[in-house]
This record gives sequence, structure tokens and C-alpha cells, in this order.
Amino acid sequence: MRSLDGLRGVALLGVVAFHLSSLEGGERAGVLGGGWLGVDLFFTLSGYLITSLLLAEVEATRRVDLRAFWRRRVRRLQPAALVAITATVLTAAWWSAPGTARVVRNEALAALSGVANWQFLWAERPYAAGNSPSGFEHFWSLAVEEQFYVVWPLAIALLARLVGGRRRRLGHVVLGVSAAGIAGSWLLLATQPLQRAYLGTDARMGAILLGCALSVLLPLERFERVALARSRAGWLTVLGLGVSAALWLLAGWPPKLSLAVVLPLQGLATVATLAGLVLAPQSAPSRLLGTRALVGIGRVSYGAYLWHWPVFVLLTPERVGGGWLLTTAVRLAVVTALTLLSWRLVEGPVRLNLVLPRTRVALPVVAIAVAGIAVLSARAVAPTPAWARSDGRLVVGRTAPASASLPAASPNPPKRVLVVGDSIATSLVSGPTETLQAGTGHLMERLAERGIASAAATIAGCPVAEMAFVAESGVNRSCIELQRKRLPPAMEEFRPDLIVWYSRQEAYPIQLDDGRTTDGAGERRARYEARLRWFAERGAKVLLVSPGPNGAGHESEAPLGRPESMVELDRTIAEVARANPDVVVGAVHMREVLCNGARRGCPDRRPDGGRYRIDGIHYLGPGEELVSEWLAARIAAIDLTPR
Repeated sequence: MRSLDGLRGVALLGVVAFHLSSLEGGERAGVLGGGWLGVDLFFTLSGYLITSLLLAEVEATRRVDLRAFWRRRVRRLQPAALVAITATVLTAAWWSAPGTARVVRNEALAALSGVANWQFLWAERPYAAGNSPSGFEHFWSLAVEEQFYVVWPLAIALLARLVGGRRRRLGHVVLGVSAAGIAGSWLLLATQPLQRAYLGTDARMGAILLGCALSVLLPLERFERVALARSRAGWLTVLGLGVSAALWLLAGWPPKLSLAVVLPLQGLATVATLAGLVLAPQSAPSRLLGTRALVGIGRVSYGAYLWHWPVFVLLTPERVGGGWLLTTAVRLAVVTALTLLSWRLVEGPVRLNLVLPRTRVALPVVAIAVAGIAVLSARAVAPTPAWARSDGRLVVGRTAPASASLPAASPNPPKRVLVVGDSIATSLVSGPTETLQAGTGHLMERLAERGIASAAATIAGCPVAEMAFVAESGVNRSCIELQRKRLPPAMEEFRPDLIVWYSRQEAYPIQLDDGRTTDGAGERRARYEARLRWFAERGAKVLLVSPGPNGAGHESEAPLGRPESMVELDRTIAEVARANPDVVVGAVHMREVLCNGARRGCPDRRPDGGRYRIDGIHYLGPGEELVSEWLAARIAAIDLTPR
């Protein structure tokens, strides 16, 4: 059915548009803020097609040939992925920070092994957060599908044995299993933190199982026998595509509604779309999706998905040397060329047994390639800069330019600085996860120029204070464990004498131990002071950074949509600094550098009209340079001489 290929093409276009806008930021960020839902369309369509094939095989042969199924899947997916992963590793020096070879190796091998989503969760690398994207980030969704390809055929084969290979009885069992899995998946979406719910196979399996259930109710191979009026069924496709379009335009990232709302809606919309296409293959929506352009994109969608993200990460506007339009044109041209080459030289020949026709030859080739990737990734990026190592050895570069507007350096400035905070701080240090070293972000470089060793232990989406907080997606308790896991070893390894605390997550309401929620300044202040005492016990002073207001036009991005919460946070930080002079050596406010000191309203505009913050919150490019220089000068001016 050409329309199903066309639907695949639509899903790919949504994902590509979302990734383009999310990387570019500024006014273009979020133009198709829900395009990431195209992945769920892929999931449901995949569940529908794979289960249809498996059930048809059981009906014809009363069994499932698992070896043949897995051989077909491996031949279809792995060769192209192997080439893309190798190319991404070879270019890692251009997109991954110094000292991250181990991270690149782990991510490359996880992508090859089909467990990238769990590896990202284990390494605490959040999806679509910060401005140091991984070239392997998009492999999370391929991993979910590959895990499905391993487990589901095995389950169908076992169930077919239990029911004696009878199609109808097997269909009933598959429908029951799918319904139970969907319910469990949606429950996880409602109860797990955003990143866990987004990346976890168990939480995302509901979308795939919706397609599995539909294949029982509406078998693809029997669509011509269905007697339902074809014109009426076409409206199911219109309804499904309409709901999907609304979600893709309005959902945003992070999603404005809980994943427990957005993903089930997208799944049901995809089911309606598929049902309409199968029941009314000659309807106008079906003919529209069956147009040559969409069908062509759909047929090469796998290769395009493999290549688009690493190309987008590598070809930045700075490297292209042009603005957004030129960069986008170059990116799409390169992706198109690589996709066609993958289709002609890799995917097609392997699928047709023209290359590596025998498994006994293919396996050694793959083993050698995997070993080669592991060796290459060990040297893919530069070593960790000495100024960012946990032993704190200093490399003093050029002297920072003097400026009358910046404070003079102290005779006894900090020697070791540890940056802690959420994704705002992460956007300054631009570092990888899974290591104390924070990479070569502008803040780290500016500190090194002043003879100050630095490292980071930031966690995107988490406060530094120990607290369960109420965010848009529900109550977040996981950050407490994440901080307990990250902060103690960072303090022990790096032994900082100054902590730079830069986070806005403390502005969210706090859930108390008895389940009550409070937005009181007293409780927030108590959480700040408890963490300050914890730092002081380990010999560190603290510089508090107030994030200040969001950029103009981004008031809705304030915690829970309350711009006043940022004012309340600023007030709390000032009070905590005054009340704890023995620990807090100062409090600086971002409004001084971004908003010309304005307490209300924040133009947040560069002289050329661009924004310093890509979404009114996180820094990129000139904004990162400006804030890093300003903040580094203030850190260097701190005098840690005992009083």
C-alpha cells in the first residue's frame, strides 16, 4: 500500500522539522514543537506491519520461523546503521568535547547493540536538553524498535505453540496481551519522570502495541474483504491526521501536557489514520499520502533518519559560515545525498543479497567492524584538558582582557570551581555526561584563562537543593537520587573551594514528605540552607547565581507558567546570601548582564537583533560567550582569604 509508505514519509518530515528547529533556537525554536511525535507514528505503524506479517505466517505455516525473521531484520537495519555509526565516530572530534572518548565509545556500542535508550538513561544524558547534543541521540528510538523485534516474535511463536497455531485463538490472546501492555505503558507515562518516560522501552511500548492490537482487529492482508463503506472510512484518516497535526503544532518540547496525555492521543490518532487507509485505500486522503514524493521519502526514511541527526549536529551555522536558511539548505542537501547513497550502495544491495549473501560471512565482518569502532572511538576526541581534570592541575592561558565594567581579580581567587545546577548551567559548560570533566564550554575556558581549574556536576531538569518538586509533567522525586549519586563523588574527586550554584528549578513548588505541596518562601529557603551547610561541611564556599527573568516573549516558559516565580526565587536567593555570610561569598543576578538591570521585562537582545538565550532560558553562541566572560570575571574577583 503506497499510502503506508507515504505515512512513513510524513512521520520522517515531522521529526526532521522538529530537530531543525530545536537545534537552531531563537524565534525558530518550536516551529513544529511536537514533531517528535512522528516517532510514535513510526512505532504504531511498525507494530501493525510486523504483527500482520507474523500472524499471516502463523496462519499459513502454524509457526513462526524466528531465525528467518531475525535474519531479515538484521539485514534490513544493521548494515546501514553500521556505516552511519562509523561515520559519526570518525567525526566525533568536531561535535564532542575533549575528554569524551569513553562517552563516544559507550554511545556508539550502545547504538550498535540496540540499547541506546537505556544507555542514555543510565548515563543521565537527557533527550533534547542542553546545547551539547550527542551524535547518537536519535538511536534511542531505533533501540526501542529493535528490542521489540527481539521480544515480540518470540512471544508470538510461544503463543502460537500454546494455541496450536490457530489464527483466531492466537489473535484473541495477542489482543489481550497488547491491551495489558498498553495499560501498563500508559501507567508508566503517568508516574515516571519525563526523561524516564520518554526513553524507557516499557513506557513507549504502548504506541507499538496499539499497532499490534489493530493488526488483530483489522488484518492488513484482508483489507479488500472488508464491507465497510469506503468513503465513510476515509474520514477516519482525516480525523487521525487532523489530531496528529494539532499535536505536532501545539505539544512543544518539553511537552506542555503530560506524556500520559500526549502519547496516548497520538497513538489513537495513528490507529484512526491506519484504519482509514486500510478500509478505504482509494479515498482522497489515501491517494494524497500515496503521492510520489511522500512515497519516495517513506521508502528511504530509515536511511534519512540514520543520517539526518549527525549531519545536523556536525554542520552548525558557524561551520557552514552562513545564516539559518543557508545552513538548513546545506544540511538537507547533505542528508539527501547520504540517504540516496545509503539506499543505493548499502540498504538495497544487502536486502537483495547482492552483498554479504551468507550469514557465516556477514558475522565476522560485523565483528571486525564493531571492534574497529571501539578502537576508533578511543581516539575520536582530544584528551581531557588539564584544567578540567579532577586532580585540579592548572593550565593558565592568556590573560583575560581588562574591562572597566568588570571587577578586578582578587589576590586570593578560587583555585578550584565546581559548577552545579540544571540545564541552564549545562548550556554554559556544554559538557558530556558520565564524567566529572565538563568539556570546553566558554565558562570553563574563561576560568582557565584566569588560572582557575573547573569542573561541573550539572543535571538537566534538577534542582541543586534536595527537594521533590511539582513541575508541568507532575511530581519529580527522581532528582533527589540523581543528586545523591552525582554530588558526593564530584565533591570528593575535585575538592572544590568554590561552588557556583546556578539553577532555576528551585522556583517550582515543593512537595513535602506528608504529600502536601507548598510554594512558601520559608520552605524553599530551608532547602537552600540545608544544601549550603552540606557544601560548607566539605570545605567549599558558594556563589549563588540568580537566573533572573525569562527572555521577553517567553513568560510562559517560567515554572508552571508563573513569571512571578522567578522574582520569588531571586528574593529567596538574596535572603539566603545575607543570612549565611559564612558560606555564601556572593550572589550575582543574570538580569544585570542580560536585561540591563531591569527587574521587570527582559529584552534579552543582542545588537544584531538576535537573542542571547535560544528559548528565553538557555544560552547559545554569543549569549554563552557574554555570560561566561561576565560570570568568570566575578568568580575571579572573589577573595577566599579567611576572615
